[in-house]
Amino acid sequence: MKKRHFVIGMVILVLIAAGGWILMKMAGRPLALKDSLTASHLDTESRRDDGFYLYTSKKNGYSMLFPEDYSIDRESHEEKKKFESWHIYPLSEEDETLLRSIKYIYSYDRSPEAFFKKYSYQGDYETINKKEDAQTVIHIGAVYNSFDKDAKMTKRDPAKYGPSLVLAMVENPDTGENLRIISSVRCPKNKTCEKVRLEEERNFVMRLAESVQFK
Repeated sequence: MKKRHFVIGMVILVLIAAGGWILMKMAGRPLALKDSLTASHLDTESRRDDGFYLYTSKKNGYSMLFPEDYSIDRESHEEKKKFESWHIYPLSEEDETLLRSIKYIYSYDRSPEAFFKKYSYQGDYETINKKEDAQTVIHIGAVYNSFDKDAKMTKRDPAKYGPSLVLAMVENPDTGENLRIISSVRCPKNKTCEKVRLEEERNFVMRLAESVQFK
């Protein structure tokens, strides 16, 4: 009987130790790999020194870089042939100085004019043609959205006020497919935040846009 109790005790200790080891391994992993939905789209061996993994769409085959400290919001996630829409968020902290999120929309035959007219300041955007042999064209713009006491929105110059949205549209002119990226930065309610730097936010979104490769 004592031997049996000893064996059971040893098994329990091993299970506890194994569980602790697994929790320690999980704690050391980035947010993108802790979430099963996000991790299922990533090449987990592809991490770059700047903290990005390679993301691949399961339905439409395009790929891009995905920031390791973000994860896909399951409630917003929609992925089907020729259309996708989803948000990603970083790990939220109570003392977070800025609230961030990124929305992705994949579809066909959406004009940059219509997209930026809806979202950017004065409908402005810049078109960046990559190398002649590249398959994509990138359009990028920004806006600062301010709201009055009645929640009425006014679009303001992001160069003056700092951007609340930085927008990019990556398109393949040959196929009509495109991926739109809407990066949002806002100050938490009842908090005062430093002005967001347009150049820094624009560079981050350009990093994402330039990595997009259509199938």
